[in-house]
Amino acid sequence: MKAIKGSAGTVISFTNVRLKPSKASSALSDTDKQLQLFAQAALPPYVVKESGEFDRLEDAAAFKVAYLRFFKQVLPAMYEVPQLRQLLEQVTSEDFLTAAVGGEWNQNVGFWVDATLDMGETYSSEYEGSVPLLPGRTIKMQSKFRVIKEVPCTRTGQARKCVELEMRTTPDQADMAAAIDSFSRQFALPSPGKGEVMESIDVEENIRLVTETDGLIPHQITTYKRVVASIRSGDERKSMSEVQESSVSYTYRSNAP
Repeated sequence: MKAIKGSAGTVISFTNVRLKPSKASSALSDTDKQLQLFAQAALPPYVVKESGEFDRLEDAAAFKVAYLRFFKQVLPAMYEVPQLRQLLEQVTSEDFLTAAVGGEWNQNVGFWVDATLDMGETYSSEYEGSVPLLPGRTIKMQSKFRVIKEVPCTRTGQARKCVELEMRTTPDQADMAAAIDSFSRQFALPSPGKGEVMESIDVEENIRLVTETDGLIPHQITTYKRVVASIRSGDERKSMSEVQESSVSYTYRSNAP
């Protein structure tokens, strides 16, 4: 990640992003290598305000052109599928990207700026976020979090006072139902007398954050997100799921405050 401070805010962009392959780099196919590059292309740069809040995407139109061009180059056959083309238009729209990127930034960073947190108290917030199994849709998300305990930590060789926070996020049920209905109508698979219909989606997202109490400087963020969808085709039902896990640790140079 690269952050460049300017008069209108700080521009955050991503470079050298790579997927973590399950096999050695020398064994990757050309498609695997292209998809690694695609992972980098799929992260738009954005601007955050001096206050720490998300402001806007940086040249969303240029990002969309580059994204679609790269997708067509890497997966030309898929690019010609009408339904997929429509989906790509949705997930690269400025409204969707702004909601998805801005929601994630404000959840992980913006909300915590200048916050005062008391041990054992439960806090809540709302933001617009995305669900992996509903690409192109944004949904109102509701988060509840609390300070669990104090934990020892160090930064630049000095002992600091840190706390561990736990956050649980769930979607607004009315928003989720509307998004499922819209998605099912658009992408139902045609067949004689019946089609596949997505009936429900369960989302579980948990975040654990270790941060300094003075200035809320993060030391570690661990995220677990599980999405399970129930799909009906005629009288048959099946489920599909997606799990995302990540852990980020922060180190600071000795000249950091």
